[in-house]
This record gives sequence, structure tokens and C-alpha cells, in this order.
Amino acid sequence: MTVFRQWVMVGTEVTLDLFDCILCGVYYMTKNELGLELEYYLHHIVWANDYYDAYNSIMDGGTEYYEEISLANTFFIITRYSLISSFLMEITKLFDQREDKCIPQLIKLCRQNSVLFSADEYYIIWNDNEIVHDLNSLLVIAEQSIQKLDSQIKSLMARRDRYYAHNDKRYFATTSRLADDYPINQQDVNSLLELSSGICNSLLGALNGNHIHPRHINNDDLVSLLMCARKSNSIKS
Repeated sequence: MTVFRQWVMVGTEVTLDLFDCILCGVYYMTKNELGLELEYYLHHIVWANDYYDAYNSIMDGGTEYYEEISLANTFFIITRYSLISSFLMEITKLFDQREDKCIPQLIKLCRQNSVLFSADEYYIIWNDNEIVHDLNSLLVIAEQSIQKLDSQIKSLMARRDRYYAHNDKRYFATTSRLADDYPINQQDVNSLLELSSGICNSLLGALNGNHIHPRHINNDDLVSLLMCARKSNSIKS
């Protein structure tokens, strides 16, 4: 049978054929393939952060720029609720272990391809840049960090399944009970976003020394737009 991939581990050559890989459910990647996979995850995280930052810009600007926002009040109401759905759905997808593409599965993938990592030091970005000296320690801490937020992740998944993605009869007429049944607050969202980008950037840095900024530049530039609207109104008056 055709050899699928060869690895050298602890001085011993390990040969896996395609049939063996299918049976054991292991998929070995090249360093470039794994790097691209990590970058794809980070691209999703960037958009989740952008949705969240845009939402916060509207909320923060509601007091300072109330008159300007009132000029297009319906638009901002629609946008605000759309952004809530967008960032909650993106975060949920990142941590839902029922999905093929989620951070827990990514951790398993990196463990399966541990031979691709050759750094002497591994920085745990989400944990005050703590340094460990082996990949397994980084992966274990990543798994433990996800476990600490398990209740928040379950609340997000429940909200997604019962309201944002499906019509649960309990919340179809009103969402007033949703927050009580499945609580999630701003700090929880911040923690999950920071953890997701921290894990992926730590692994990407350990693999090839690269990092991707977790949000687009000027992604919260709504204030600039509102300032222009205020300036325009003052000139007209």
C-alpha cells in the first residue's frame, strides 16, 4: 500500500499508510498546512472581535452622540441586534466541540502534529505571556483554560440553539427569560475572545513565529463617523 506520510519521532522512523490513518482517525499535516489552518481560525476570530467592537461602539456612542444616532435610529437598532447575533454565533462556533472546526479540535490537531513544533520556548499569550518549554504544557493549559469557561460556553451554545439559530417555543414570543436561563455577560464575552485569539496566536507563534492581530485596524471607527455628522450639523445650524 502507498505510504501516506513518514515521521521521525525520538529517533525512530514511524511509517503510516493511508489505510492506517483512516482507521485511527489521525490526519498528519505539513507545517505549512497547519500554519494555514491556524490562520483560518484567527481570521474567524478577527471577525468575531470586529462584530463585538462595532456593537460596543454603538452602545458607547449612544450617550455622547445621541442626537446623531437618532438621525438614523432604526438603522442603529437593527445593526445593534444583528451584531449581537453575529459575535455570539462566531464565538459559539469556535468552542462548540460538536463542530469539526473548533478550538478544542484544533488543540487535538496540534497534538497529533507535535513533531512540526520545534521552538525552545512557548509563550502563553492569554496568560500574561507565561513561558513553558514544551508544547504539551501549552496545550494542557489551553484545555484547562477552556474548561474554566465551560459554563459560559454552554450558555452561549444554549442561546444559539434555542434562539439565534432555532425557534424554541419558550423564547419565541419573548426573550426576557433567555438571560436568566442562560446568563452571559460582557466580561464572559471578553474572556472567550481573548482566550480564542491567545490560544491560536500562541500556537501559530510556536509553529512558525508569526502572529495575527485579533482585530482589524479602526474596526470601531463609528465615533469618527458620528463626529463628522455632528460637525456637519453644527455648520448647517
